[in-house]
Amino acid sequence: MDTKDYENFIKLHFPYSKCINNDVPILVYRLVYELNMMSGILKKYIENKSYNIFLDKYINKINKLLLYIPLNDQDSINFIIRSAVENIIKFIVCK
Repeated sequence: MDTKDYENFIKLHFPYSKCINNDVPILVYRLVYELNMMSGILKKYIENKSYNIFLDKYINKINKLLLYIPLNDQDSINFIIRSAVENIIKFIVCK
């Protein structure tokens, strides 16, 4: 995991973001990286298609979080987190 790529991405595409000299986006990047690894392992062993749909939506929302943090748009970040939690709950209780 190389956090420099994400730092360079933020500097290139969001040059006026308050996240450039902040450690929070890097911590979120590490968490998202770990969640992607765990979700990939979990997805590999699940054969039920309905489970995979909710897991894919969850992964998509968590990855979008990396784009919304440099924008510093609280409403969008709130929506992404709520949507990710909704999809992971659906994944857990899906029958």
